[in-house]
Amino acid sequence: MKRKLFIHLRIITRRSIMPNLNEWSEFIEARILQEKAVQSTEKASKTDEQKALAILDKLCTTNPSNPHFLKARAWSLSTLDREEDAVSSIIEAQYSEMASRLSGKNDVAKNWITELETLKSKITAVGESKVSASNESFAASAMKW
Repeated sequence: MKRKLFIHLRIITRRSIMPNLNEWSEFIEARILQEKAVQSTEKASKTDEQKALAILDKLCTTNPSNPHFLKARAWSLSTLDREEDAVSSIIEAQYSEMASRLSGKNDVAKNWITELETLKSKITAVGESKVSASNESFAASAMKW
């Protein structure tokens, strides 16, 4: 009985709602703001990044498992010096991707353990990088566009 309930909970957590055209349009607008922030002066950069983050926060609320939205949100958080929030957003995106991969015939405890241990090691690495305070943010280095 416990295994059936657990499998059911995994299926529920994997379901994601496909973003609609308006949400994709908002996402593209947020990405444009992010790219403008990269090009612009310090003050304009923060303003564009804050606007992008507001859009991405809204999108992540309605699409909590969308890895594109989560990673873009992580980028904005990182550039606004909210590193821990950025890393949490990346971990959330990676967990979502992992849950999608481990469905159906791949829904095997051994596979989950391997993937979860890898994710746990990334979280541990973040804690260690805080101590060493490297120049490049962990969030920026972990994102793949």
